[in-house]
Parts: sequence; structure tokens; C-alpha cells
Amino acid sequence: QHKFLRHNLQQKIISSYIGKDCKNIKILNRQKWGQTVNQENIVYDILTNRLLEMGIKLKVSPAEFEVTGFDTAKNIFLSKGYFSFQVISELNKCNLDRRADLDKKIYREGSGTTLQFYTKSHSFVVYDKLADLNKPNKRAIDKDNNQLQKNLFKQYQDKRQEILRFEVRLRNKVKMKQTLKKIDYNVDTLFFSELFNELLWKRLLAFYWHSLVVDKNKFLFSMISKTDILMNKILYNFSDIKEQEIIKLIGLHYLTRDKGLVEIRHIYEKKMHGKNWSRFKKQFDKLNQMTEIDNCWGWFGEVDNALRFDK
Repeated sequence: QHKFLRHNLQQKIISSYIGKDCKNIKILNRQKWGQTVNQENIVYDILTNRLLEMGIKLKVSPAEFEVTGFDTAKNIFLSKGYFSFQVISELNKCNLDRRADLDKKIYREGSGTTLQFYTKSHSFVVYDKLADLNKPNKRAIDKDNNQLQKNLFKQYQDKRQEILRFEVRLRNKVKMKQTLKKIDYNVDTLFFSELFNELLWKRLLAFYWHSLVVDKNKFLFSMISKTDILMNKILYNFSDIKEQEIIKLIGLHYLTRDKGLVEIRHIYEKKMHGKNWSRFKKQFDKLNQMTEIDNCWGWFGEVDNALRFDK
């Protein structure tokens, strides 16, 4: 009874707190969770009252609820003229990292508004927040697209602001504990009170962003388009490299940069009957190693900066 299953702190709790007064969300968002007891008590009181309305009387504080899964998310306001669907389309070029146990991907090519890396136990989701608000709940990524949310984001829709939303969803207790351990947050039992930790949310988002995109795939978003500049960069980073290896790196750079790893792998395996795709791993690692974030498209640095946990 004390287990608290799946709770999106940024939406469900805050939505309950603000009720019909949209102004309160600005106050709550400007404050850092967990720094004062009063903020937590507000949430505990709301949750206790909501459960009481359902006929459930608690014997302990919600702070003692055991968490078996939770979601965390961040809205990123794009600038520099980029559209959310463009960024999502670019991120679709990434290859799945099976070591991260995310072996499925969904990209809605028709609208280009959603990209999901997922399994039943956890997922990493990127979507166009404003476009999602206009979808019916059955088709929306966020199933809580109520009128309250629409009112909150109306000012941004009127200004045609581009908002890209990143979400991490941990839906399994075992996977949750495994993931928390990877970000050096070791707990035998995670209690509800421990979720009021801004650094925890930031580190989770940064971990997924880096393990899925930055650490393996950032070379896909390089702005370098001139062969001579690319060759000089290769020689600068790998001074003892052989001529054939340089040609291979240049070829892979242009092929994957335009089409993405997924499509090139499909062509290689299905149409060219190629085997052992992993044979190119060393080349991809080199391309990624020599690619700096400053050499990537502007949106990439903007997202990376927004998802950093050390700010």
C-alpha cells in the first residue's frame, strides 16, 4: 500500500498544487525543490487529501512511500531559428546502444514530432511539446494534456516558440535501481521524499543524453563539410593513421552525416548483404572522438548545455 507507482513530479504533483491558479506554477518553478520543508509539505498535504477523497486514509506520511518508478523531464526552449521537428529528425539518425538496454525505437516520420528509445522497463523520449498539446490524449505522448497545461503554454504557442521536451521514464524497480547506481545514487530503497532532489533529475537526463547521443553519435551532427578541413582534423587527432584509414573515415563521415547510422546500416545489411556491422565500430569511435560539440550544429550545443547537471 505504501509503494508509490509511477509519478511524474513535474506535471501531476505541480498540476495538483496549482489547481486553477496558473500563476502559482511560476512561483513553484522559480524555487528549488527540497531546500525548504514547506515545499515538500505542500505536496504531502495535497497527496494525502487526494487519497482521502478516494477513501484511502494514510497511516504514514507520503514521504515514507517507497518509489518503484518515476519520470523526469525538461522543456528546452529552442532558439537560433531551429524547429523541434528538425532536431527530432536529426536525432533519429542515432543508432541504438544495446548496452543501454534500449533496443526499440519509434519515430513518427509523418509528423516528425516524436522520437522514443524504449523497452518495457525504461525509455528516453524526445518530442515537440506544443505539437503534443494539440493532439488527442490517445495519440499524445503526455496523457495529461488537460486544459490547465494548454493554458500554461498558450503564450508560447501564440509567440510560435519551439519547445523540445526530453523525458526519462523509469517504469521498473530493478531498472530504476540499476540506473540510479550508474549515476552514483546508491539506495536500497528509494523513498518519495528523496525525489525532491533537483540534482537527481538533472543527472538522470544528462546520463541518458550522453550515453545515447553524445558519447557515441555526436559526429553525426558535425558541421564540417569540406574534405580538406576534415582531413586536417583527422591528421591532427591521429598523427600515425594510415592513408586507407583516412579515406575510410572520410567516406563514413559523409555517408552517416547525411543519412544517419540507422539507414546506412540498413543499406549495408539488406541491400549490400554486408555482415558484421560492428567492424566499423573503431571508425565510428574515432569520428566521435575527434568531433567537438562546438563543431556541431547550434541546436546540439544548445540541448547539451540545457541538459548539463553541473550548472
